[in-house]
Amino acid sequence: MKRLLVALLAVACLGIGVGVAQNINKALQLSQDSTGAFGVDNVNSVYFPKHVVGNDQATPTVAAAAGTVTVTGTDLAGTIVGGGVTTTTVTLTFATAFGAAPVCVAQSRNPATSPLAATTSTTGFTLASMGAATVEYICIGKRS
Repeated sequence: MKRLLVALLAVACLGIGVGVAQNINKALQLSQDSTGAFGVDNVNSVYFPKHVVGNDQATPTVAAAAGTVTVTGTDLAGTIVGGGVTTTTVTLTFATAFGAAPVCVAQSRNPATSPLAATTSTTGFTLASMGAATVEYICIGKRS
């Protein structure tokens, strides 16, 4: 035991780093290499040098109270196209539910349907009075 303490004290005094095995479950371990795909600062803010893209995610589904709608994209972002002037309430169901209701922003390309009233839950969101508009959305998860 004394040998271990002396060795640790010597390492600490010399400023030599010691690697200790970690038991991490489903986490990302970062290094101090600033040339990686993204950066993380000392308060855990993340910086992306290019774009954030939701690759390899399943497509969510949409349903309308009246009319037909389609969706392209992912749970992260996409486009909903209204199927006619009778399309009123539209519900998008995420391919994978969030742990807490995400923050979703939806924007209509049709000024007559702006602003949109949206209700968000862990499983999706509902847009009221969409009509035949094309709506773009983005959803970001948040802590529960």
